[in-house]
Amino acid sequence: MSKHSRLYTIFVNMKKRCLKAYCKDFKNYGGRGITVCAEWADTENIRVDGKYCSKGWIHFKEWALANGYADNLTLDRIDTNKDYSPNNCRWVSSKVQNNNRRNNFLITYNGVTKTLQQWADDLKIHKNTLRNRLLRGWSVERALIAKLN
Repeated sequence: MSKHSRLYTIFVNMKKRCLKAYCKDFKNYGGRGITVCAEWADTENIRVDGKYCSKGWIHFKEWALANGYADNLTLDRIDTNKDYSPNNCRWVSSKVQNNNRRNNFLITYNGVTKTLQQWADDLKIHKNTLRNRLLRGWSVERALIAKLN
């Protein structure tokens, strides 16, 4: 149960972003009202395997290991406007996480909304090609269905 494991670092950084105003990322998390659920924020120390650690860490670690944690995945909030909690978090690839950002360029076509990157992936065109078409004033339909030259 190394406190310097990748999982422990993720846990500490999650709490820091939400609870520590000095953190450079606080404005995007705690500063927006995003917090950590009481279960994961619990700072009461308990003895486990001869070492002391917080109950919050134990709860977070148990949740992580039971819900797909792997060294190649990142912690992602399903709803970016809600708190870190077992019901709003998941382990995903960096690509999935990058498509779940508040500042993504969302495009809706025929009632389907996807990020610019998702549309580009689906259509097998570079995201910059799609972005440039839209910035030049092309309609969404034209930008999505135009053939590459």
